[in-house]
Amino acid sequence: MKILALGPAGTNGHEAAHQILRRINEKSLVLPGETTISNISIDLCDSHATVFKRAVDERCYCVVPIENSIKGLVDDTIRGFWLRYPLDRTVLSVIGEVNMPIEHVLVMRQGEVLMPTTPVLSHPQALAQCSESLKSLGLIRSVPTNSTAGAGEMVAREDRHGLSAAIVSPFASTVYRLQVIKNHMEDIRGNVTRFHLLGHRPCPVMDGGKTALIFWTKDQPGALWSALGAIATNGVNMTSVHSLPLGTPGEYAFYIEFDEHSRTRKGFDIMEKLTNSADRILWLGSFPQESAILERKVQA
Repeated sequence: MKILALGPAGTNGHEAAHQILRRINEKSLVLPGETTISNISIDLCDSHATVFKRAVDERCYCVVPIENSIKGLVDDTIRGFWLRYPLDRTVLSVIGEVNMPIEHVLVMRQGEVLMPTTPVLSHPQALAQCSESLKSLGLIRSVPTNSTAGAGEMVAREDRHGLSAAIVSPFASTVYRLQVIKNHMEDIRGNVTRFHLLGHRPCPVMDGGKTALIFWTKDQPGALWSALGAIATNGVNMTSVHSLPLGTPGEYAFYIEFDEHSRTRKGFDIMEKLTNSADRILWLGSFPQESAILERKVQA
């Protein structure tokens, strides 16, 4: 059995897959339809498109990012998969979630010393999120890379980058056995990326579940209000809502999540009213919600 995630080793998706694997082994997460769990491995892919294709073709599980607390929905997941095949029901269902705090650390090879002239490698977004910390350390040479994990791999394995530093996650620093020069490089703390676990069998009815879906509004006054009202009138909390421009002026779909399994009494009523109010619905899955954001132990 495989759990697919975006590589290279040390990405946030890789760490999320490890969290999923730990929960499976601890039996705090039960995969729908699986009676015996053995020989589970994590397989890393070069792109989210490859993750989705292999998950469908090989009937694997996969972990993909869905939402970041600062940047919003992850386009690779929404448009690269969910909106690419807008059927009434998807071939992959959301069966779990993982909240990953996004933290950055400054790393070098073991024994190397940070200098003002030391180049710092990382993804452009990570470099921007740590710009004030870099300035405070007097580091002015930034080198953009394709990913933070890739930056860590380059520093660890390529001789020409052996004297460079990198901004990576605490998980990647462990993967590549790099020394941490400074923890909490991020200028703004509290950033979290939420990942979805996808599988081929939907989750059974449960208390404390969540439902994710995309719906297309009808071209009429009050269409959005009518659709979302189905959740409010049932006293259910809506935990996520995002508009999705469809490329034509005035045409939108909406991604939402609400705290109810779609097959409970309240969930069934919400889905029925949504069906009557929306032009089309793409049900993504109902799944157990994570009770609390994961806490990573990082020395300040």
